[in-house]
Amino acid sequence: MSASAAGGSEFHLPETLSWEELQQLPDTIAEGVELWQGKAVWNRRGPLEHQQFAVRMRNALEAAARRAMREEPGGSDQRRWQVGVETNVFFTSDKSSFLTPDFLVRRCLPRGADTFATDTVLVGEVLSGSDTPPGAGSELFQSGH
Repeated sequence: MSASAAGGSEFHLPETLSWEELQQLPDTIAEGVELWQGKAVWNRRGPLEHQQFAVRMRNALEAAARRAMREEPGGSDQRRWQVGVETNVFFTSDKSSFLTPDFLVRRCLPRGADTFATDTVLVGEVLSGSDTPPGAGSELFQSGH
């Protein structure tokens, strides 16, 4: 869920930021910003129902991943997954482009490692009627809020 940098908050952001500049901002500001090719974009937080649905998706995905890993013969590394919520996913090595999806499945990485798009198996965003333009198929995917 993203909005333009101009309309997202009372805090004025420059139009473009590097990852290093973003990390210098107060945490309360930085955690609400995504970078799209260096352009600062406010990441709006959804209502309680949005968060509940995202957590339910994460829990269901984690249960399925654990089941699949348990059933994998020989302990293959191809099926070692981690499931998370609101984790930055970087598209470039300089971190100038990243999004923070509501939930994701990624291959297992060392503790604290950054997640890059190539590490992900699935990413998802919870949409509600207020997030989705009419006629965009929103009637199929609404989470009830």
